[in-house]
Amino acid sequence: MPKRIPSWSDHVASLLRKKDGARDWVLAAIEQDESPKEALADMIRRYGIKEFVHDYKLSRATVYRFIAGQALSMSSFELLLLKLGLKLTLEPQEKAVKSTRKRK
Repeated sequence: MPKRIPSWSDHVASLLRKKDGARDWVLAAIEQDESPKEALADMIRRYGIKEFVHDYKLSRATVYRFIAGQALSMSSFELLLLKLGLKLTLEPQEKAVKSTRKRK
């Protein structure tokens, strides 16, 4: 019987499951102007939701809500980033953006 050739999805999932693979995927997606939320959700889908929940010891309900587009609490979002070896930082823009809101 011929050997089964893994699909592209299987190949991507195996790359994501290697050390730092998921983190590197998210960072590369963000560099290509994908939002952090979209990058994380896409990575989790490609990783496999069941496998991601198991490997990263996260709440299944939280991950499914996140994938479905519901907002996470800041603590849940930070935990997700922490498990991937990432952190959220803020830095000033080079030029401040003026508010377009009219004052009364």
